[in-house]
Amino acid sequence: MVRIDRVRWTARRPAAVFSAILLSVASISVYQVQSGSWLWAWREQPLAEIRPEIGLAYVASTGRPELSSHEHASAAVIVEDGRLLGPANAQHAEIRTLGGGRFSFWHDYVYVSSSDGSDPRINGRHYAYRVPPIGPAPARALYALTAAADATAVFMLLTLAAAPLAATARQARARLTATGGRVRSALDGMEASVGAMPAPLSALRRAARPGAGFAGVDGGAHYPHDVPRVAEPSAGQLERYARGLLPSRDAWAAVLDYARQASGRALAVAALAGLTAAFFAAVAIDPVPVLTWTSGRLGGTVAVALLIAAGYLAGVGVSPPSAELTDPSAGTAAQPTGWARLLLLPQIVALFALSVLAWLRPGIADLARLPSAARVALLCVIGGFLLPFAVPARIRARVLEWRHGGPPSAGWMLTAGAVLVALPILALPVARYWDSSGFMDSHSYDTYAINIANGKVPAGNSQYMPAYQYGMALVYYVFGHFFFVQQIVNVALAAVGITCLCWAGWILFRSAAAVAVIGLLAGLSQPFRYAIHFTQIESWFLPVTCVLLLAWAWYWRAGNWRAALALALAVSVGMNMRNQGAPFFALVCLTPLLMAGLAWRRRIAHVVVVGTIVAASLLPWTIRNYTVDGRFTPSGSRSTLYIGTLNDRRIGLYGIRYWEGWTEVAAEFTERYPDLAERERALMRSMWNNLAADPAWLVRAMYWRTASFYGLLPSGYLAIDRIAPTDWAVEWPTYLYWRSSALVILPLSLLGLIVRPGRTTLFLTAAIAANLSINVVSATSEDRLSYPVLLLHILLAGAIFGPRAGTRVPPPAAGLRTRRLVLPAAAGVLVFLVGSRLLVGASNTYRPLIEPAVTIAPSLDVDQALPVLDAATIGPAPGAAVDGAGRLETGQRVRIRGMLTNYMYPPKFTGAVGWVPAFATDADGPMFYYFMVLASAGTQGGSSRVGVTLQGASLSEALREGDAVDMEAEVLQDDRHGPSGLWLRALRLKKLPIDRAQLPPFP
Repeated sequence: MVRIDRVRWTARRPAAVFSAILLSVASISVYQVQSGSWLWAWREQPLAEIRPEIGLAYVASTGRPELSSHEHASAAVIVEDGRLLGPANAQHAEIRTLGGGRFSFWHDYVYVSSSDGSDPRINGRHYAYRVPPIGPAPARALYALTAAADATAVFMLLTLAAAPLAATARQARARLTATGGRVRSALDGMEASVGAMPAPLSALRRAARPGAGFAGVDGGAHYPHDVPRVAEPSAGQLERYARGLLPSRDAWAAVLDYARQASGRALAVAALAGLTAAFFAAVAIDPVPVLTWTSGRLGGTVAVALLIAAGYLAGVGVSPPSAELTDPSAGTAAQPTGWARLLLLPQIVALFALSVLAWLRPGIADLARLPSAARVALLCVIGGFLLPFAVPARIRARVLEWRHGGPPSAGWMLTAGAVLVALPILALPVARYWDSSGFMDSHSYDTYAINIANGKVPAGNSQYMPAYQYGMALVYYVFGHFFFVQQIVNVALAAVGITCLCWAGWILFRSAAAVAVIGLLAGLSQPFRYAIHFTQIESWFLPVTCVLLLAWAWYWRAGNWRAALALALAVSVGMNMRNQGAPFFALVCLTPLLMAGLAWRRRIAHVVVVGTIVAASLLPWTIRNYTVDGRFTPSGSRSTLYIGTLNDRRIGLYGIRYWEGWTEVAAEFTERYPDLAERERALMRSMWNNLAADPAWLVRAMYWRTASFYGLLPSGYLAIDRIAPTDWAVEWPTYLYWRSSALVILPLSLLGLIVRPGRTTLFLTAAIAANLSINVVSATSEDRLSYPVLLLHILLAGAIFGPRAGTRVPPPAAGLRTRRLVLPAAAGVLVFLVGSRLLVGASNTYRPLIEPAVTIAPSLDVDQALPVLDAATIGPAPGAAVDGAGRLETGQRVRIRGMLTNYMYPPKFTGAVGWVPAFATDADGPMFYYFMVLASAGTQGGSSRVGVTLQGASLSEALREGDAVDMEAEVLQDDRHGPSGLWLRALRLKKLPIDRAQLPPFP
């Protein structure tokens, strides 16, 4: 038996392990309390002043507005005689009608119902509410401390077990060697036994040897020509071969040494792999709560890290200089002194602001979180402040190196971290509204794309630029018309956009800290998640702009022809996606004239080449507009309508309240100029005349339009009926919550410009001004997250951690040559796309119906005696039974012939819509879809759309969108003379024998 020498325990190891065990027990206990498993530990308060509300609902005052569920689900619960009631956070309508213990905390009171529907005031039972005794912020701090302690304890235990494992490995090697010796002895014994056999068996033995040959008829040894002669191995060769199978002493030593050195890294990799697998498994089971929990916890973790970093920089600023850090021969970053110490202040401010965005982003309106968050934040800052006085000087030097530099691996690592932080935030709305279609303008985008993909309108639509239309058409052509496909593409593009923005920051500033700030601002702020779960051009335009900024940063530092061509291609894609960014794109094309260190001959050549490529990219759409619409212009017709109409003085609030007077102004232009080309020229003249007529009006308009552009106008200015005054004492939390992205990013970008003035930051400022110049000719009520302006502000904020003034940033190093990988990668992508088209896309250009609650009844038929609705006006045919006003009666059965779609009318995520009936927007109600009414012949259709629910309907066969059907339906609401239109419940649908190619495009 090999004796195992154990490593001597030091005094710190038992203490660390014991502390980790105690913290783990404490964390498990806190989690049990927070999750409600240990409800007995919650603080209980009786419900007082219970009074009836409506139906089975009663209300009682709590005086605790922080428990409200109007912003997010409340953790508080209601108990009836000590028994938990529920469901919690129920809809108020369900509490009133269903009761059954449902309750909902709302502002500073609670809607509650008894378990049996009785009056809680007189049924003799005791009602109280309970709240968790521990807030989420202290719990997160405890979890983080526990994770650190557990990791330290595990590392120490692995170090302790390294020697026993090495001894065990040596023992196993000895045993394997002994086994090999026994095998060798057995082989020798077998050899001797066979040699002692009788002559016939001995001859057989010689014949069976690899080198013995074959006995011929003449008794001689003959070898076949195709069998090589191999010498028989000797006993020594067998022994050496057996020994060669075992690792040598040096090999074992190398393996054990690597295991001792890499145990922490291996443990981290294994833990990360396990957590990743568990995360994806949980997401596959129930994605919404998992992503909600993950995004919230990631925000808290990032906030804690940022606060510790802010405290650390504050500690560095006041700590005495270290000789080890200021020694030039050490090759480390110098200790900040003088002005460099003062520059730590804006960096500390940036980290604080970013921590606010990360921590309080999910619910800044919940003011009760502020005290607990402030306490935890103070502890984190104090802990970070003490770190410079405790950590070794070498670690301090490395941190300072990352603050104003760092290796490229640091940039890549922080970029990957920023993307990982952003992914749950980006994926949450997609999971919550999985496979939902768009609404209004996003519905139009989708129909343009699918009508291109199915070949019914290959020329696209002239209202918008072509890149997004044809890009979405390619997605649907390859993968089929599944709405979740474009949602997944949106998430992937957002991740690519954040990566490109981070790497643009690395090229510009060569600072790992700048990359972290840029990545977190992009991942935590609103632009990338603004429209990620439905079909909207913003989801493509922002990532394309990030690619453009990466190409611009590359050219800004390198200034070579390859970078110029990449810049030209990126600008071309952007121009063909959204022409409202034309001023910004024009400035980017002039980059060669504004950068330093480039000969003027090369500058002019680069500008000419970039401009020529961009102009050539606009030529196909210009020809298309001239051929189809008679307009010789590359711009979309919708842009001309906007700039010509929104500058009219009849539009409210300098064009911001566009719904005030829009109809009258647009109708006037349509009536006076019926020809489209002539109307566009008139709109342009009107725009210029309105701008030049009153310069003072234009100055005021720019002020208000810019505030609206950034989304900084209070919501009262955008009220539908009239401008409402703002009650700041009540509305300021909501204002901060919905405008947190702009309120954090804008001051940080201004701070970056002040701290690091230079050619780079001034160009970024000019690019911001170019984006804002669109306000001269247009206005909007929405914050323009679809423009790249916030991305430029984010890059400016990264300049806070940029190089010192006067420091020359080196050009980006040439990357690895990947020409050998280009063709295989391109071939792989091509095979994937072709395979997806053949296997999925070709059969799902017209997708099966989304509605699952249908029944297939092959023998069904539609009642031919029912009145048929006409397609042109959707009015009743002669003989239809209607009331005196010509309106169909609710509950009446009718027949209608039309084309099915999967377009939701509206999707549930839109909430209440003014002109849509409440039953169609009810979150718990059936889904309604657009139904396009066809003429009697079937091949000619009007553009009329009807809202139809297919829930519970019977189908003659499995149907797809784009199929023509004869439908028997029940009237739910008839508002054909109003904004709502006609709404039906489908009862029976029979497919008509009409080819989809003969039917009109999707409406």
